[in-house]
Amino acid sequence: MESNVNNKRGFLKGLLGLIHFDKKSPSYVMIIDIKRCMNCRACMVACKIIQKTPSNLFNTIIKESSKNCLNGKGGFMPLLCNHCEDPPCLKACPSNAILKLASGIVVTDWELCDGKGYCVSACPFGMRHLDKENLNRSFKCDFCLERLEKGLIPKCVQTCPSGARIFGDLARPEGEFEEYISDKNLFSLGEKLKIKTRVFYTGID
Repeated sequence: MESNVNNKRGFLKGLLGLIHFDKKSPSYVMIIDIKRCMNCRACMVACKIIQKTPSNLFNTIIKESSKNCLNGKGGFMPLLCNHCEDPPCLKACPSNAILKLASGIVVTDWELCDGKGYCVSACPFGMRHLDKENLNRSFKCDFCLERLEKGLIPKCVQTCPSGARIFGDLARPEGEFEEYISDKNLFSLGEKLKIKTRVFYTGID
């Protein structure tokens, strides 16, 4: 998942110019500051507890790779569903179980999921999984949708001790999130694939 970071990140000219949204509805985005990530994996544990994923599968993981840093010192890359603007998984689902909400969040309707896993194969980031304990239904990160509906932030964001995950609403940006969305050094793991996403990274010198 090496990002094409040598092109001065021309892919992004500010998030507000990249993602189309209606200011009447929330428009959620997550930004991950690689410099802040300590690989403590608190996000992974918190997510697993609240989402109750199978023992060997996680909605968010952290990978270590020097390829993700221009300074050659290496770094930690938290990964999760990228909530694509035009989700390949949605197109691949024959049972119409995958939906993209007005907020930009991509979700799976377990009542409709047929468990065949076409969406898993279609995900270019490898962040969809099948739950063998629940009729092989597909699952992934949904930005803790139930928490958002209660006015809370995703559990991984709340739990991160170093504040590496910055989450907010593009329709109503505020605080640190508002500062980050104007960062010209933001990049997406979908750049090389020409896929627009709602998860962005920064922190590479």
